[in-house]
Amino acid sequence: MPRRTISDAHDASPRLTVVSDGASYPHGTPVAVIVGGDAQRQRAAAEAGRVVVDALVALGCEPLVVQAGPSLAGDLQAAGPQAAIVAVLDQRLADGAVQDVCAELEIACVGATAPALRACADRVVAAERLAAHGVPVPDQRLFTRAAIHAVGLGAVLPRTAQALGADVMIKPRFGTGGLGVKRVRGGDLAGAVLNTFNYGDAVVVERVVPGRELTVLMTGAADEPMAVGVAQVSYKSEDSLAAAWAREFQPADDVDRSSLGVAVNAARGAAWALGLSGLSTVDVIVDDDGKAWVIDVDGMLDWRSTGVLSACLVHGDCTAPQLVASLLRDIGAAMRLAA
Repeated sequence: MPRRTISDAHDASPRLTVVSDGASYPHGTPVAVIVGGDAQRQRAAAEAGRVVVDALVALGCEPLVVQAGPSLAGDLQAAGPQAAIVAVLDQRLADGAVQDVCAELEIACVGATAPALRACADRVVAAERLAAHGVPVPDQRLFTRAAIHAVGLGAVLPRTAQALGADVMIKPRFGTGGLGVKRVRGGDLAGAVLNTFNYGDAVVVERVVPGRELTVLMTGAADEPMAVGVAQVSYKSEDSLAAAWAREFQPADDVDRSSLGVAVNAARGAAWALGLSGLSTVDVIVDDDGKAWVIDVDGMLDWRSTGVLSACLVHGDCTAPQLVASLLRDIGAAMRLAA
């Protein structure tokens, strides 16, 4: 059987979902909000959790805030929620560990599924899967700390710079939210790679694609991913140490329809190729020729009002309570179907 590609699964016209008010849960239903952040994002994670709590209150649900940590499983069992929304911003949990705990406790989890998070977490494997299914991704090279010491892999860095060009992105192989990502223009590539080892033992060097950067918020089932809205990405300073601290997001209201169309179609193709369901973001560069390149996929989302999710919701004429209501409705339907 021939390998399926993006064109087999999607038409050329982007479709934005329409989410409705009113969850399928009775008034006062307890819903756990799982919060927590890594060392760099503790404050951001607390703010994200408050947004989710406010959205649940607006829907008439009872939010139960539960901190991610060693006592998470016991705290969830004691709270006894029917559903949980994960609002953590913690690199250590990017492999779906929180979602796995919820599944073991038979708590319906809103947002990205554990398999979706694992599909996004490894940038090298994700890029290979995307390319295999016809989704354009920039050329990249992988360097590991072990390989540099064991076989002198660092000696080929000049050849890497020549092959990928003088303008490259340095990324940790595993990560979310842009942490550790840095742009290097004809500078000290070896030094940048070594610095990125502070974020992990494997580093990706990726060719920069010039163009407009957009982020598409995706939802829906793995076999029919749909876009909620689109944000445009800008940077306070390209000299910033890491992209995560320099990025700003605005609703993509002034982006031309053609660019929106190719970005959404590429994002849907990426979500389909990786089997994503629940909620995720796809970062896309639309180049000067109108071609969309997928540069990152993330299932760990920042719910803050200044984050990418909020900007996407504004573009999609949707509010956080409406999105939460739609997600609760969907998992409620799945629970009833399973029963």
